[in-house]
Amino acid sequence: VEGKHAFVGIGMRLVVLDITNQQRINEVGSSKVLRGNVTGVVISKKTAYVSAGGAGLYIMNISNPKMPSIQGFYDSPGYPENVYVKGKYAYIADGWAGLQVVDISAAKNPKEVGSAPEIGYAFDVVVSKEVAYIATGGAGLKIVDIKNPAMPVEIGWYNTPGYSYGVSFSPAKNAVFVADCWEGMQVIDVSNSYQPRFIASYKTPGWAFGVFLSRDTLYVSDAFKGLRLLDIKSLSNPIEIGFYESYGHAGRVFIEGQTCLLYTSDA
Repeated sequence: VEGKHAFVGIGMRLVVLDITNQQRINEVGSSKVLRGNVTGVVISKKTAYVSAGGAGLYIMNISNPKMPSIQGFYDSPGYPENVYVKGKYAYIADGWAGLQVVDISAAKNPKEVGSAPEIGYAFDVVVSKEVAYIATGGAGLKIVDIKNPAMPVEIGWYNTPGYSYGVSFSPAKNAVFVADCWEGMQVIDVSNSYQPRFIASYKTPGWAFGVFLSRDTLYVSDAFKGLRLLDIKSLSNPIEIGFYESYGHAGRVFIEGQTCLLYTSDA
């Protein structure tokens, strides 16, 4: 979300929605057809960083929301599932190719500077300071030192009981929240990156695919059970405080201010 616009992936396009009136959301623009389905979008300074499965990372100028234009493209070796942008680097959860670190300082010519393919199938990634936290499906949570972007190194691992699809991080609590599919939400202490430790879990009624942290509330996209809201003031005792039964399969969730964007599909 930027201002009155939401930038979302619909099929093989980046679509721009006017959300001024949330009772009547209108499409105002879209990109050209990309080479793969949009799996993740990050907005920063009039630029959209778009991961597209089977293709790579697109860098788009969105100064004119009616006509997002492609500035640059990075052809990743795997299947990009999501992207996280921090500083001059984009961190791509690149499916079977693990983590890719891409220098985006020159938007027209993004370049790979490092990778960690050995971590397993990467579905989601968040970065804090010099550490990347990655959801890797059946391999659980992987913790990667990115102090040297050219040589990302796995330094920690927590084998969650389910299938890790989504991840969020709280710097204040030194905790990672893992959307662990049929096992719901896992809360992991990462104060020691080398030895992550289980704190608690919360079994959601559906399958947890995505998670977003806002203050002391976790927003969990729970597949066929919609959106679940968890109070995590006490990390050891997450409590459900609300829910929204959406139409279709809830896969990803994003919060901006008082607005929640829940991505759903018919699958």
